[in-house]
Amino acid sequence: MPSFFMCGKKKEGIFMSKIKKIVISALLLAILIISDRFLSINTNFFTINLSFIPSMIVAILLGPVYGALVLGLTDYIGAHLFPFGEYFPGFTASAVLKGFICGLLLHPGLKETFLETKIGKTKIGNIISKMLLSKDASIKRFMINLVITLIIVRFGINIFIQAFWLNILYGKAYVAIIMTRLVTQATMFVVQIIVAPIIYKITKKEMDKFLMEE
Repeated sequence: MPSFFMCGKKKEGIFMSKIKKIVISALLLAILIISDRFLSINTNFFTINLSFIPSMIVAILLGPVYGALVLGLTDYIGAHLFPFGEYFPGFTASAVLKGFICGLLLHPGLKETFLETKIGKTKIGNIISKMLLSKDASIKRFMINLVITLIIVRFGINIFIQAFWLNILYGKAYVAIIMTRLVTQATMFVVQIIVAPIIYKITKKEMDKFLMEE
């Protein structure tokens, strides 16, 4: 396994300490809140921002647990300190889900850990690990997982699930909300496909150099 992804239990090779993971999480949490609340275009029905950049760094570097925690806290803290409207826990749940999915699919080092779990030892778990998880840190594997991630997050969560929450909050027609969000999410899908490989390469190179320990 590439040393860059030895985050978690200490094994042979290079790993990232828990203290460093907590510090990185706190730093990226602050960046996410700033980018999400102050460097974005927010309405009741769609959002355009670049918060996906620190979100991806959390996912690539720290995996699903920290990803879910950081994105969940970003929504919760941001909604209370710098609200755009009334707080709704459904949006926080969506943020947690997005963080978990991004970390699960964009953090290649999870394959070995996943295979050690009860689910990972089943036939279905083995199929999942081969299709979606890999210890291969190549850009090709990353791009495959990225496309799967974006389809789930951008279209599954950001359009359909968020539209459901907005329908509950404001009583607007579900289909109308979906159509409103479709264009922005499709645009951000393309933007992220272009930007993500650059983020991946920079993160892999710099973090492996400065954040890993023997």
